[in-house]
Amino acid sequence: MSRRALLACLCTLFVSAGFAAELGVGSTRDEVIAQLGAPKSTTRAGAREIWGYPNGRVTLVEGRVASIDWKGALPSSAAPAPPAPRSVAPAAPASREVWFTDFAAAQAEAAGSKRRLLVLFTGSDWCPPCMEFEAKVAHAPEFLNLASTAFVLVKLDYPRSTPQAPAVQARNEKLRVNYGVNSYPSLLVISADGTKSALVDTRRSRPADNVVDFYVQAVDEARRAKEKSGFWPW
Repeated sequence: MSRRALLACLCTLFVSAGFAAELGVGSTRDEVIAQLGAPKSTTRAGAREIWGYPNGRVTLVEGRVASIDWKGALPSSAAPAPPAPRSVAPAAPASREVWFTDFAAAQAEAAGSKRRLLVLFTGSDWCPPCMEFEAKVAHAPEFLNLASTAFVLVKLDYPRSTPQAPAVQARNEKLRVNYGVNSYPSLLVISADGTKSALVDTRRSRPADNVVDFYVQAVDEARRAKEKSGFWPW
């Protein structure tokens, strides 16, 4: 038997025996659905998608698995499932983005959902800690699981070289002055009506495992401190 014929036979045996590529980082959207079934919930933030399942969640970036957070062992296969909802693949509309950039629109959302605002004041093109926050924290599942549940997230940018519409620039500058922000990045918890605010303490050191854990602790401490003081909810 030739080498090519032998390899073909081995491939046939592996397939018939049910061997399949293990689901992991780099797996495609279709491979996730084939093994786990269609997700029960989906959240999209730019190129990142978070698929929720009863036993955990799968994070995809540009259609491929970036991380899997699962309780127990992953199932070896799933019953045939319908294709992923069409709403997952196309870009989400602006109103569905995790971070608002329009403060007034975020206020309306906060009032309707009875949440407060968590407002990030950032310098996206010149501030290294701001760039690190955007790259590592702003869309991290661990951060979003806490922050987007308790707050409506708002990002106000103060770039130095990136063009920004004059109206947006003036609006953001007015908010910066109103809330006394002089350093970046700064995180403020603000009431839906904009009348009360509290600075999230990101200067104090914490026993955090990484930068995401650091910000999760800082935001959660601010939330719990207000609950104890009776100044929360607003």
